[in-house]
Parts: sequence; structure tokens; C-alpha cells
Amino acid sequence: FREFFQAHGRGGSLLDIGCGEAPLAGFFAACGFSYSAIEPSPKHARAAANNPQADIRKDSFRSGVFDRKFDVVLLNFVLEHLFDLGATFALLRDEYLAPGGRLFITVPNVETYLRDGIQFYAHEHAQF
Repeated sequence: FREFFQAHGRGGSLLDIGCGEAPLAGFFAACGFSYSAIEPSPKHARAAANNPQADIRKDSFRSGVFDRKFDVVLLNFVLEHLFDLGATFALLRDEYLAPGGRLFITVPNVETYLRDGIQFYAHEHAQF
């Protein structure tokens, strides 16, 4: 993940959907990105306090949160929480991703969690 962005990051604008406490904000800034994020949980307050240079909004992933499009949209361990993938990708295409932009998705690898004995499986991750 980090190696990819260090090698291919070209700067520009990046939207991190479901950023949690925004642990990657500093990394993306170091790669030259202008960092924006959406986080619906109370973690938003910590994310915003720890990253005053970033545009982090407490909201759900929906239409109208930002009035601009982004060069990169990141769903890092978020896809498995979404119910309607068709609507999700249409919203990303129509409102969030700039022409020629890139969508970057990561999902949990349950094999790693099982191997390492980490309790991960929860009902909200059982969408697919």
C-alpha cells in the first residue's frame, strides 16, 4: 500500500472515505497530496484535531458532502461495510472521482486474521 503510493503518487487531491482517526493523513501529505476525508463516527473529532491542515468532515458517504472532485479516492477497509455497491460506485464516479482519477480500494484479508488469531469477523463485515 505505502510502496504503491510512494512510487506512483503524483500529488493532487485525495479523498479518504471512512478515514477513522486519519492515520494516513501525514503519509499522503508527504506524498504530495492535499488530504480530505469523510468519517461518520466519533473518531472524526480526533482525526480533525490531529490533522488541522486536512479537510476532514463528519458525515456519511453520500451525495453533496464535497463540492469538488478528487484525483484519488481511497476506500481503505471500507467496502465491506457498504450495502449497495452499484450505488456506491455510481456516486464515486458521478460526484467524487475527477476525470482520469484513480479509485484505490483495500479490503481485509481474513486469512491473515485467522492465521494470527485476531478476532475480526463481525456481522457488519459479512456483506459478501
